[in-house]
Amino acid sequence: YKMKDSVRVVKELQKMGHSLPDNSFFKTRYLRNTEGRKRRKNIDGAWQGLMVSILSTRQRSTGGNNRTKIALGSPYLKWSEVCSNETNIAKYVQGFTDNRKKVQFLLEAFEWLSDETNWHRIKLYQRKILSVDVDQREERLKIERSAAKLLTDIRGIGPKQSRNFWQYRGYSVWTIPLDSRVQKIITQAPFGINLDIKRDYETIEEQLALLCSKAKTYPCMPDASLFDLEAMVRAKVGLPP
Repeated sequence: YKMKDSVRVVKELQKMGHSLPDNSFFKTRYLRNTEGRKRRKNIDGAWQGLMVSILSTRQRSTGGNNRTKIALGSPYLKWSEVCSNETNIAKYVQGFTDNRKKVQFLLEAFEWLSDETNWHRIKLYQRKILSVDVDQREERLKIERSAAKLLTDIRGIGPKQSRNFWQYRGYSVWTIPLDSRVQKIITQAPFGINLDIKRDYETIEEQLALLCSKAKTYPCMPDASLFDLEAMVRAKVGLPP
């Protein structure tokens, strides 16, 4: 692909993102993921991250859908409240989806996080990620991937969902959830990355990381800009989210 033209497009997306309102997805991600403000670092944020990751599966990744409504602050119980004897966990998760598989995945994710060993492992990776300078691209990318793989033992969470977990909580910048929306864009000019996400996930991730490093940004930022801009266009022309 043409690196020079691709870098120009990424820089333009970055510029457009910075022109968006302060409450935009781009601005929120910039503050949380690149500047480290208001990271969701406690177990409440981990549970919310698991819920968002599972509930977003096979949904369009645009600014107006359920994923965004969840990610931008739908009401969640705190972890201590979820674990309370007064809470019927099955009824609670059913309040977010009527998809039986997702309900089962959420219940299994609850059991997984209830194991203190797994929460300890998450905290360990939080420290590992932040121990490496964000601009050490190759090393940071390696650790972010390793952190994502920690979650793939949970049914309903694959490469995309596990990366969504860490991105939602403000820890990852080089790894992003790759979906059909991203693939549609990167296969076109000037990018021309004609690889299959299922087969070549990490190769695509490496190419996007290299491209963004040359544009002096991180993959999570043009991803957020596209998220906002697509939602704005759909709303402007009257299309459903």
